[in-house]
Amino acid sequence: MSIHCFDARILSTLSATIAAVLISGAASAATINLVTNASFEQNNHFIERSDFPRVADLSGSAPTGWVRDSGDLAEYMTRSPTYQGVTIYNPADGEYFIGVHDGEWWQQTFATVAGTQYQLTYSSAYGAGWSSASSSYYRAGGSALGTVTLTGTTTLFSGGLSGTVAAPSGTTLLDSPFVWSEYMASFVADSDSTTLRFSGPSVFFGGFVFVDNVSVTAVPVPASVWLFMSGVSTIWLARRRRKASLPT
Repeated sequence: MSIHCFDARILSTLSATIAAVLISGAASAATINLVTNASFEQNNHFIERSDFPRVADLSGSAPTGWVRDSGDLAEYMTRSPTYQGVTIYNPADGEYFIGVHDGEWWQQTFATVAGTQYQLTYSSAYGAGWSSASSSYYRAGGSALGTVTLTGTTTLFSGGLSGTVAAPSGTTLLDSPFVWSEYMASFVADSDSTTLRFSGPSVFFGGFVFVDNVSVTAVPVPASVWLFMSGVSTIWLARRRRKASLPT
C-alpha cells in the first residue's frame, strides 16, 4: 500500500514538473523574434545620398540580414534632419528603416517549424518625396497599397501593405507629419524556412510605404493543452508501473 502511495506521489510530482517545464518552454519560445536585424539598425556601411537627405540606394548599402530588389527604389533610410521644424522621416524604432515603392521590395528568410503558428508584427507609414529643384519634401502622388507576403512551400499570407491609418491628407508632410501605424498578421508555417517580403505599390508614383520594427514570433500553445499532455503522460507512466509490478 505504501509503495503504491509512493508511486502516486512520484507520478504527481513528475506530472507537475513536466507541465511547468513545457509551459515555461512555450512561453520563452513565443518571445523570440525570428527576424534578424528587425529594426534595420545593423549595416556594413551607410552613405547618405548627396542629392537629397535620404538613403544610400545607389551605393548599395543595406541592413544586415535583408535582401533588396535589384533596382534603387527599395530604400534603406535613416532619420532625416528637420525641415521647417518637422522631422520628416522619424523611425518607429532606432535610427533606420526601409522604404518600398514602384513594385520593388525588401525580403528576409528565417527558420520556422512546419505546422507551427506564428504572428507577424510591423510598423508602416506613408512617406514623401524630396524635390531637388525646390529643396523641399512633397507628398507622394497617392496612397496605393504595397504587398506583404509570407512564403514557405506555398504562399502562407498575402495582404496589403498600407501606411498610416488614416491615410495622410494634404500635399506636403507639413500638412500631415510622418506617423507610424502597427499591423499584425498570423500564419502557419509549412516548411523549415519562411520568406517575408515587403513590396511597394505597383502603381507608378502611387505612394511611398516605409516599414520598421518587424517581428515574427511563435504563437504559444495554450497552457490547457500542455496540462492535457501532462495528464496523458501521467496515465501512461502509471500503466507502465502497474504492468511492471504484475507477476510474470
